[in-house]
Amino acid sequence: MENKEITDKTNKAHSNKSLKRQNPITLYETAWVMALAGTGLGAGVLYLPFAIGAGGFIPIIVLTLFSIPLVYLSHRNLSRACLAPELSDSDIHSLIVGTFPPKISRVLLAVTFLSVFPTLLIYAIGITNITESFIGNQLQLPVPDISLLSAFLISLLVVILAGGEKWLLRVASGMVTPLTVIMLCLAVYLIPFWNLDNLLYVPEQAEIWKVILFGLPVITFSFYHAPMCSIMARGYRERNYSSNDSCSRTDKIHLLSTVLLFVVILFFVVSCLLCLTRAEVLASQHSNLPILSVLANKSGNPWFAFVAPVIAFLSISTSFFGFFLGSVELINVLLVNGVKKLTGAEVVTPKAVHRVSILLAFLGCWISAIGNWSILDAIVGLVAPMMAIVVFFIPLLAIYRLAGLTRFRNPTTDMYVLISGGVVVFSFILSLGTGS
Repeated sequence: MENKEITDKTNKAHSNKSLKRQNPITLYETAWVMALAGTGLGAGVLYLPFAIGAGGFIPIIVLTLFSIPLVYLSHRNLSRACLAPELSDSDIHSLIVGTFPPKISRVLLAVTFLSVFPTLLIYAIGITNITESFIGNQLQLPVPDISLLSAFLISLLVVILAGGEKWLLRVASGMVTPLTVIMLCLAVYLIPFWNLDNLLYVPEQAEIWKVILFGLPVITFSFYHAPMCSIMARGYRERNYSSNDSCSRTDKIHLLSTVLLFVVILFFVVSCLLCLTRAEVLASQHSNLPILSVLANKSGNPWFAFVAPVIAFLSISTSFFGFFLGSVELINVLLVNGVKKLTGAEVVTPKAVHRVSILLAFLGCWISAIGNWSILDAIVGLVAPMMAIVVFFIPLLAIYRLAGLTRFRNPTTDMYVLISGGVVVFSFILSLGTGS
């Protein structure tokens, strides 16, 4: 009997090794690598330099070393949690409802909504401002009425998303790969314009800690792609892979997308910052324009002045796509639950609810673009702490509450994610207390 068990284990081990050899990264997985990277590569990288660049390069190095494992581990945990065998589906709603009691679930669903929907509004503001600046500064044309311009831009992006997940993957693969190459080329192009005085600037210790603490929420925002983790997990569940195989595949996707994100972003951020003085960085923090638009407006090169805003627009659009789908998914849940609570009846026309959700998401984007609220204030003051709860705490609690996720418990890495999430929330509380 004992020999039979040993033989079975040996055969299983050989089978697993054979499975790994037979499963190199597929085109489907490559598309997801680009989709996850595109969501993080978008608006975050374009606004991140203003949040962390005013204190020299010591805070940038510290925040980078702090964030690399955090981004990978936290988003990997979320995908693993969404793929738990005992859940009915692989979205964030099913994860929360299947893990926590009803009262806590309602609170966490609200928190999840506040981590996704305001981010979508931030992207709508950024897309509108980039286009408005491009028309006025680069094209030298009269700027259209902001309400009409924003309605046109948001409608255009929503129409592109009409094809659902498969179309999203095609768009992501088609946009992110050339976008990544172009951003790296732009970073190289900027090298002759570097001002190395920025590199030599050494702030006082108190200023370093201030930039690090207040940069943490923006770092969290910059690399947050939780809605795409949920959509990816559901895609793998629908392909009828086993839970173990799905987790193995999504782990690989997260590793590759994290490496791609940080290689591109670190080089791009450093290159852009070295082209601005510290005074220009401080002056641009609340301009609601991404760094590429700021560089384009001060550039004497017509080619760069034209290309940079276009790249900024495409970068933010890749993030907009993922967060629009995530927002619609959550609005669907809130509407269905709201109807059930008010009337006691189940929704029998989910397609109608989906259309209403799209309309509500569109109206929110349109109103925020017209309002033009401060992007960095919104990131630090509301969005980042909600993101921290969703991506750092909820997956960890699920891993330690659901029996099907027992194999993923790792006290060392789990403690790192838990403490790091606490630091992000603390920096948010500190920013409220100091009014920064």
